Amino acid sequence: MVRQLSEEGYALIMTTHNPDHAIMLGGKVAILDRNGVLGVGRADEMLRADTLSNLYGLPIKTVYDEDAGRNVCVVLT
Repeated sequence: MVRQLSEEGYALIMTTHNPDHAIMLGGKVAILDRNGVLGVGRADEMLRADTLSNLYGLPIKTVYDEDAGRNVCVVLT
């Protein structure tokens, strides 16, 4: 529904702690890091493994999933 509303021309603001939501929807994202620094940019540029690992304090990798047809985040254990 969020994607459909966006395609119809609605401006949408959504908050999430799950980077897969932002990856799935694309568009612009804003990331507020642990030091209170706000970064804004395209989802595919901002949601990289190094950025997400630093943000969450976990070893995170982004990988392309054939079934999903997009990148997904994976926490490395």
